Amino acid sequence: MMEIMLISVSTGVYSIDLIQPESRSVQPGQSLTITCRVSGYSMTDDSYATGWIRQREGKAMDWISHQWGGGTLRQNDDLKNKFSYSRDTSARTATITGQNLQMEDTAVYYCVRYHSILCYGVFDYWGKGTTVTVSSATSTGPTVFPLVPCGTESGDMVTLGCLATGFNPPVVTFLWRKGSTPLTDFIQYPAVQKGNVYTGVSQVRVRKQDWNARQNFQCAVTHAAGNGQASITKPRKPCAKSHLITLFSSRFLWFMVLMFWEETELKLNLIVSSLRAAYILTKNVSIPRKTFFNFQKP
Repeated sequence: MMEIMLISVSTGVYSIDLIQPESRSVQPGQSLTITCRVSGYSMTDDSYATGWIRQREGKAMDWISHQWGGGTLRQNDDLKNKFSYSRDTSARTATITGQNLQMEDTAVYYCVRYHSILCYGVFDYWGKGTTVTVSSATSTGPTVFPLVPCGTESGDMVTLGCLATGFNPPVVTFLWRKGSTPLTDFIQYPAVQKGNVYTGVSQVRVRKQDWNARQNFQCAVTHAAGNGQASITKPRKPCAKSHLITLFSSRFLWFMVLMFWEETELKLNLIVSSLRAAYILTKNVSIPRKTFFNFQKP
């Protein structure tokens, strides 16, 4: 089997990109197609090959296939009956199609580029990865709730939150905007499972003067089974204490007390989520020890 190595190189001023979808979900036994669009090099130059690898949780990377610019196709003997490779050099795309996918095919699939001057099996550029979930569970989209800060925060910034609930599979993407302007300084935490569905949370820091001026902020959540969004504007009335969500941060764990609407009444559900310390111990992120949010029905 082909060994996989990763190398980082400096390539000058031109940009090489391998763009692929963020996520896909299928039922066991179904097929799946993922297309990667490349730029910055020629797909017909025999110095380069474009291919696919995958990373399953807790396992080594699997090389799947790649094709050199001159047309030579290399495939993993163990996977060639499951995955087929095709390319369109005029459209600058490389496509992988999987047949009869099973739960063990759940993985992150990466589009990669190989260079002939490097050691065999070494790729020098790769895409962001497509998270593929193979599950028999019914796919459901998220319900999105805005989380509004209650009370005052010190400093010049205010923390806003966005809560997505009831989705499956667990892959969601949060995006924030102020009016029509995208916001990039936000945090997205890993989804937490509760029963057969998942809950996700995102936070963004905005300028207090914008918040006090009642500017509108939007949180959009993208999911394979459907999208959701919520608008957040500073309320004219003070928060009701009974509608608080408290996010307690510690050095190692986040404890989230989430209030859900059920049959017109709030019912408390305690989710003790041991979100990995790697997501908490981010040096350039400062999160208050105790942050209160007003929970609003969408």
